[in-house]
Amino acid sequence: MRVATILALLGIALLSGLAAWAALLVIPACSLDLGPLGRLDHCPPVSVRSTELDAEIERQSLLTDRINRLQRQLAMLPDCPLPDPDRLDAERWEQSDITLLEGCWSMASDLSFEDIETGEVRDAVSWEMCFDSLGRGDQEIVMSDGATCSEPVTASFLEDGRLRIEDQGNVHCSDEYYIFQRTITCNLEPGGEAACQSQQPERGDSINNVRIVRRTSP
Repeated sequence: MRVATILALLGIALLSGLAAWAALLVIPACSLDLGPLGRLDHCPPVSVRSTELDAEIERQSLLTDRINRLQRQLAMLPDCPLPDPDRLDAERWEQSDITLLEGCWSMASDLSFEDIETGEVRDAVSWEMCFDSLGRGDQEIVMSDGATCSEPVTASFLEDGRLRIEDQGNVHCSDEYYIFQRTITCNLEPGGEAACQSQQPERGDSINNVRIVRRTSP
């Protein structure tokens, strides 16, 4: 009789546990539905958003609208070409701003030099000039036989808007040759290159196809 009672009690406990577990599946943890008697609810109330949070949300919305509007305006603007840092700036040239030459520049020309004693003609393979912000600089010419020629130069603008570059003396080479002192005058072309004429006053010679073509260093 005792065993049957114990089994019956265990059965009741098991059924009660199953019923409670099933109730948890359908009833929120913080509330209890009592049927006709109503609902026992002790869930905490939903927090009311602060005034500051509402203001911040509105501010972000306004900023998003402004960004979208500016993006639409930007998409409608025409493309503007940027100055090429490797070319001569026309506006600064017109203002006779000598700082536009600051840095090193490649000079293009079919350069050749004749030995006035032997008649030997020597070709140059490269020519570079480097200037500071005041138009003071140096140049280096490399010959086809490997010899190098160098001499300080100065640059300035003339009253008529042309650029003048002057050797500060004869251009001495590493093999004891030298190039007679030259004066170079340049006009700016639309593509940002300068077309120049090189003259040697001592000999009366001139070269018309000298060009400042591109910057070779910052």
